[in-house]
Formats: sequence, structure tokens, C-alpha cells
Amino acid sequence: MGARSDPKHPLAGAGEAIARGEYAAAEQILDAWDPEEPNDQSIRAILQTAAVTGRGDFNRAIAIGIAAAAAHPEGSGNTLRTAEALLSRGHYGQSDHPLDDFARSYDLAIRARDSRRTWLGDSVAPILTAVKASALATDIDRAWRLTQEVPDGTALAYEAHDVRLRRESAILAATMGRFETAQAVAEALGDPFVSHTVAGWEAFSEDRLHDAEEAWLRAWDCAPDDTSRLQTAAALAPLGGALPDLDSLSGDYSVAIERIRTIHAVMSSDENMSLLRVRATDSEELTILLAERLAAQGQATDAAAVLEAGGARWNHPLMMRMAAARYASAGDYEKAHDVAATALSLGGATWAGRLETLMIQFDSLESLGEFSRSLAVAREMVTLAPGNLTIRWALVHSLVRAGGIHDAWRALTYQGKPVDPRDAADARTWIGLAAECDDSPEFVQRSLEMMRAWQHEPDVVGVFLVQIYRGLSRHEREVADADIRELHKAPTNSRRRTLKTRSSDRSLSMKMTSLAR
Repeated sequence: MGARSDPKHPLAGAGEAIARGEYAAAEQILDAWDPEEPNDQSIRAILQTAAVTGRGDFNRAIAIGIAAAAAHPEGSGNTLRTAEALLSRGHYGQSDHPLDDFARSYDLAIRARDSRRTWLGDSVAPILTAVKASALATDIDRAWRLTQEVPDGTALAYEAHDVRLRRESAILAATMGRFETAQAVAEALGDPFVSHTVAGWEAFSEDRLHDAEEAWLRAWDCAPDDTSRLQTAAALAPLGGALPDLDSLSGDYSVAIERIRTIHAVMSSDENMSLLRVRATDSEELTILLAERLAAQGQATDAAAVLEAGGARWNHPLMMRMAAARYASAGDYEKAHDVAATALSLGGATWAGRLETLMIQFDSLESLGEFSRSLAVAREMVTLAPGNLTIRWALVHSLVRAGGIHDAWRALTYQGKPVDPRDAADARTWIGLAAECDDSPEFVQRSLEMMRAWQHEPDVVGVFLVQIYRGLSRHEREVADADIRELHKAPTNSRRRTLKTRSSDRSLSMKMTSLAR
């Protein structure tokens, strides 16, 4: 009589079914099991989420994960699985609002990371999910910071030194064009996959497409897993050259594989431009490739229209922002402003691309001469990036032009002292505002220090001298003897130039004087 075999535990049976790709069978096993222990309930939900995700039902997977995370807040497994499901739903185009999915995925991944840090668990796995969510939301800077050790980033020392995160940081640096950093990390890792991937991106950036193809094919050959191979194939597809055997990848990636094959089929065709026009609506990637081709042919307006249609089709704020930028480059500033407004609406208040989109609006309104509207945009931009000098000076110049001299001075001195000028035009405005508004004892010394920074520009030095004397005549103040001596040391030729100040400088001075009366 043969030995009797004990029935498998539901967890084991479901886990094996998932490993074989038999997701429906796994669901049946888990649905029939009603565990009493909280730990078993939590693990059951994790496996249910994995099985449902495997079938592509991201909505149900997310619902299961959220409920389980709420019921078992002490664990991080369900939180991380839900983050991954949100990432998949947003990425594969089955989401009503992809950016919202990416934002929620990021938040949940960070929650899982922080939970695992408390008991020294694997906190790198959720960081990798957060990196992907950030990158897909076009917040590349945040993705980069996640991989870097504090204080430059947010990773703890042991996380930043984890091979998985270092691999991610090297590839991320390469896609950002930071090739020295990427190569240094790749060399330290001694990982051929990372080295070849970085080499491919560097060749691609230099338009050495054949070298990029060879490097990425070598990366495929030594990729550590299917996710890395998929990443490599996605980079190769737009080149339209050789493509590795995608049939060797897991069926879990069927949607992504189909996307890659579609892009490759179009880009490898002898008539790829015609085919691109026909197939552009098949995927976001093909839409962007068509727009890039049209722009390269000098058809900026057509490229913008393709991107605008794609942004509307896929509810994609980044694509809409790209369209706005194309319209601006084509000189259609009204359209650029309106399409940028659509991008802002799609992206929402927390969208990482909001600032760059507002900059498109600002430049478009400036080009249209709509200065009161561009001032409003400048005010909004400076609240998002108060330390950005370009934006800070855009606001200052806009306020001066609108007659808000004292408002401009307050904007210039938001940190207690005036920010540094970027160029000669900024320097002229800087000293003009200081002469009118700065009644502090530091006025002369500060102005002389700034004048010395521009001593290579005799015209600017002349303007500084005129404005310093004007400032002294406008405000009663104590001036140190040393400052007076320094003022009298100004180059003779510069003092002569004070009699020949440019009309624009005299205009600014007169405007400030009249406004102050």
C-alpha cells in the first residue's frame, strides 16, 4: 500500500500556482481558504494581489491590497504589493489618471520603506518601486534622490550601498546624461549589465546609434533578470535594428512585450515615416517618435499637433507639455499658452512638471506682450521654486515693468539681502532698485562690492556709480569714511562713462524716481 501524502497547505499550493503562471488556479485555492490567524490573513491577501495582478485585473488587485493594508497595518507586504499594482495600472494605460496612480504608488512605497526600516527589513525593494513611480511621473530629480545617501538624497547608508539601488542609480544617471557618475558607479560595481547599459546611453546621446545597439545587445546577454532584459529591449526597439528574442521573457510581461514589438516593427520598416503616421495612435512611444521625426524635418507645428492629440488621447500631461513647447518653438504663442494650461489641468497641483509648464506659459505671454498675465504666472512660479534665480529675476523684472518698484525690491531681498544678478541687465536693475529702495547703512558697501564683481563691464560700472550717487542723494544715512574713499577710487574712465549712461538706464532711473514721488 503506497504512502499517503498530506494535502498541501493553501499558501504553498497558491504560491506554486503563481510561480507556474496559473493565476486563476491560485485564486481558487486562496478563495477557498479562510485563515483565522492575522499573519495568515495578511499573507493570503499578498498572494491574492499577486494572482489578480498576474491576470491583469489591476483594479481588483489594488482594492484587495488597500483593504488588507488597512486591516494589517503592522505589515508592509500588502502596502508594497498595492504600490506595485498601482504602478502597473498607471504604466500600462488602464488608468483614468496615471499620474494619480504613480503618486499613490510612491506614497505607499515610501510607507513600506519606512515600516521596514524600523525592523531592518528589506527596505530597498520598496525604494525601487518608489524610484519607478517617480520616473514615470517625470520627477527624475526625486527618483535620483531616492538612490543617494543623505544628505544628498534620502537613502540610508546600507540602502545606498545595496547593489540593487546602486545599479538603479547608475542607469538613472546615464539616462539623465550624467555619464561620469554613471561610469564611476558601473566600474565600482563591476557589473557588465550596468556597464553596457551605460555605454549604450552615452552612445545614443552622441547619435552613435550602431554603437548604442551593440552595447544594449551585450547588456541583454548579461542581464540579471527579465525586468532588466525588458528594460534593455525597450531601449533597443526605437532604433529599428536588431532585437533579442522576446519569447524568452516571462508571459507576465505580455503587454510590455507587445508594445516593444509594435515600436520595433514600425521603426524597422523601410517606410517607417509613413507607418509611423498610421500607427502613432497605437502607443504613447510611437506618438512621441512621430513628433520627433516631424520636428527634425522642420515641421514644428505638425509635431506639436501630434503631441497634443496624444496627450488628450492618453490623458498625459507630459505629452501635452511637450506639445506646448513645440507650439512655442513654432511661434504660435497663443496656442502654446492654451495647451500648457491643459497640461497643468491634467497634471494637477502636485505634478512634478508643473513648474516647467508654467515657464512655457510665462515665455508665451511675454512674447505676446501680455505682461499683466505673465506677472501673475511669475508670482505662481516663485511660490513653487523661491530659490530659482531665473524665476526670481523674471518676477523682479516683471514687477519693475509694472511699476511695482518696492514690490520688486521685496522680491529681490526675500532672504534679507538682494540676490545676485545673473547678467548685465540684472545688474543694472539690481543697482537701480538698491538706489531707490535700500536705505540701510550697508547700501554703499554692498553696492561697491557688487560693482567690483562687474568691473569687466565698464558700462555697468558707470551705471553703478550714477545710481550709488543717486541713492546717496535720496536717503540720509551714515556712510563710513572707508566707503567714501572706496567710491572715489572708481576708475576714471568709468566715472566719465557715468555721463554717457545708456538711454534704457536713464529711463529706468527716471521711472523709479517718478514712482517714488
